[in-house]
Amino acid sequence: MEIVYGFCLLIFIPLIFSTLVMWSDIKDRSEYGNRSKHLMISLIIMILAGLCQFSLFLYHKHFNKQMYIILFYVINILYYASFFMLEYSIHSQRMQKSFLYKDFILAIKQTVVFFIILVVYIIGTALLYLLIDVFGIVKEIKDPTNFLPVVLYLLYFGSFCTIIVSSNMNIFKLQDGIIRQKEYTFNTLLLINILFFIIITFLSDLFISYGLILFSVFTLANIIYIIRLFKEYFYYRTDHLRLCLIANEKFHERRNLLLKRVIKSPSDEDFKIIKSAIEQELNKSQTSLPAPEYGITGMMLYIVAGSILKIKNEDMIVGNCTPIHEVKEIKLLNKQQIRDKILKKAFDMKKITYTSLNELRDPAEKAIKTILESKSKMIFERIPDYYRGLQRFIGLYPVLDDEKLIGTLVVFKDTSEYLFPEEEKVITGLIDNIRIIMSIMEGKIIQHEKNRLQGEINIARKIQLSILPQEITIQGYDCACFMETATEAGGDAYDFINTKHGNYFGIGDVSGHGLPAGIMALMQMSAFESCVYTADIFDKEIKPDEIYSAVNKVLYNINKKRMGSDKYMTQNYMIENEGTIVHAGAHEIALRYVEKEERIYELKDFAKKTAFLGISPSIDATESFGSFTLMSGDVLLLYSDGIIEAKNHYLKQFGIQKLKEAFQDAVRLSAKEIIETIMKALYEFAKDGDLKRHNGAYADDVTLLVLKKL
Repeated sequence: MEIVYGFCLLIFIPLIFSTLVMWSDIKDRSEYGNRSKHLMISLIIMILAGLCQFSLFLYHKHFNKQMYIILFYVINILYYASFFMLEYSIHSQRMQKSFLYKDFILAIKQTVVFFIILVVYIIGTALLYLLIDVFGIVKEIKDPTNFLPVVLYLLYFGSFCTIIVSSNMNIFKLQDGIIRQKEYTFNTLLLINILFFIIITFLSDLFISYGLILFSVFTLANIIYIIRLFKEYFYYRTDHLRLCLIANEKFHERRNLLLKRVIKSPSDEDFKIIKSAIEQELNKSQTSLPAPEYGITGMMLYIVAGSILKIKNEDMIVGNCTPIHEVKEIKLLNKQQIRDKILKKAFDMKKITYTSLNELRDPAEKAIKTILESKSKMIFERIPDYYRGLQRFIGLYPVLDDEKLIGTLVVFKDTSEYLFPEEEKVITGLIDNIRIIMSIMEGKIIQHEKNRLQGEINIARKIQLSILPQEITIQGYDCACFMETATEAGGDAYDFINTKHGNYFGIGDVSGHGLPAGIMALMQMSAFESCVYTADIFDKEIKPDEIYSAVNKVLYNINKKRMGSDKYMTQNYMIENEGTIVHAGAHEIALRYVEKEERIYELKDFAKKTAFLGISPSIDATESFGSFTLMSGDVLLLYSDGIIEAKNHYLKQFGIQKLKEAFQDAVRLSAKEIIETIMKALYEFAKDGDLKRHNGAYADDVTLLVLKKL
């Protein structure tokens, strides 16, 4: 007896410890819900069973056959209750997500009532036995203890077996495939009852220690409890995680293939791809069900376009679908006519948004209003009368992008009123795929528009570059020019015009760069050439400061007053006549190399002597008026700030000093070679800086103009 009890204790202590470990592992995990609470209840009941066994071990010498029978069923009831709560902790959460939950709860209530009656019955019997055996109240019965095995024990056995079978068949085996029912738990208790019944009924005359029997059979129950606990909360969970990883990999593999297909396909094929995705998931949901005939029978996708929610394409209707708005004569229509009704209907999202739920009359509009406000699914609790007989389940699932409704997936069932958990998973994955596909579709539209705009910008750039003079020719000079824009259209500009009064040229830079800057640069060039050619027509020499003032009025009037732009422009205008250069304006400091002195001078009068173009209508450019003469071998270098402000990887600017050094190295070369030398030095300086940061482009437009006196 002591050896058997020691072995039972050896099993019982790890059982308690293992259950506590499992409980502590799942109690803080939100995905387990109330399962930890039910598992703890099961553990507490199991501890009570252990205490009863411990009491039996301590006082077994004082027990007779009838007391053993009563204790057997008391402990047996505790084991049953513990097994029941263990199974409930395993299955309850999965059942709550299935359409069988109401039946599940009803079966539990019926069994609990029956179980309570049995418990009261056993307690009453035990009290009756005590009254008979201990107090001797019923003296007429010669051997009252024989009364219990003959009648009451049969009732014990029959009632308990009924409860166990009911638990197996009516509660935890409602639907194969919905839950992981393992019958060996309750069947073990059933086997224990049968063995005990046989021993008590047919082998009672043999020398049998009933305490030894109790400890032996309940040791088996302990082992079964541990096996079930570890299988569900360790083995199955580990296996479930493995299967989830495999399923997740397959899901992402399918999604990647789907996305590649969407990205590569022409825009008119996108809806067919969505249809294919819906069909694939629909088939998947049906094949994963234990009863495919109760699966989803139709899906259709509404898409938001502006303020309208509608089905854009017939491909968005898959399977057996009906309109969600009222169509009273629907039962008289054929399949194509029903589809036409679906396609024609559009929902005004503004109306639905700004109208209260009580004021909306159409059930479909109410459903859309609900998902707009809740950002979650909406299931028709009561199918509208005009669709009864056609559909038994209609659910609306929102497709959201950053909390914004971009579409609605409508799910239909014509054979069932509930969704299986597997179907919910399929719908969730499908909605996620649809959201990504629609985002890609929108991206493709944006990219198409961007490509169109890019084409127009490229045309603008070609126009700008074609307007710029490709070469500068001044008699007695070697001239060269260069411009590289930071973006598609640049804000730098240079120009050159030969007239009988002299050779006019200029260089300037609009604030910023890009298309707006390029437009202002073109306006400036147009105004400049208008001034020069108009003066030439009237056989008049126009001075650089007069050009500056005239161009300023044009830019201020068009750019500032009419367009409302805050852009402005730096600019130098010059006229060359027989080696003398007269200039006016405000731009960058020019560099002048004097060959006789072998020295480079900074012409600071080129900068900040007057206001910039386009800021004010009353600019006086006479303050910036100046002149100088170039002798043979002298070189004039004009540039934009994109050169001196270019940065290396330390964010240090190229600066005017490095420009002078590069210029000095090349002054004896041709004008074109001077530009090439400067640009090479600039490239070496900025290759790990601006060029790397801006994908091979400089941060600002780069312009160079070189005039070398021959």
